[in-house]
Amino acid sequence: MTIAEVKKKFTQTIRDLKDPVTVTRRSKPVAVILSMDEYEKLLWRASFESIMSYKQQLSRSGVTAEKAHGWAKAELEGR
Repeated sequence: MTIAEVKKKFTQTIRDLKDPVTVTRRSKPVAVILSMDEYEKLLWRASFESIMSYKQQLSRSGVTAEKAHGWAKAELEGR
């Protein structure tokens, strides 16, 4: 969907949104319109992957979850 089409049909596009809509300018993708559910899934997935990566880094360094929890708790209590 071009930017011009989005401008003309924005309300209808949002109302009928089921799948992500790619917005183009001069035939090149410039944006995506997502439903709130899809956006939240993307955020959740990114957060989960970040947590798992952090967990792996801690594991490789020999830091236990209990020790990391203690550090985080102490930092939060110090604020």
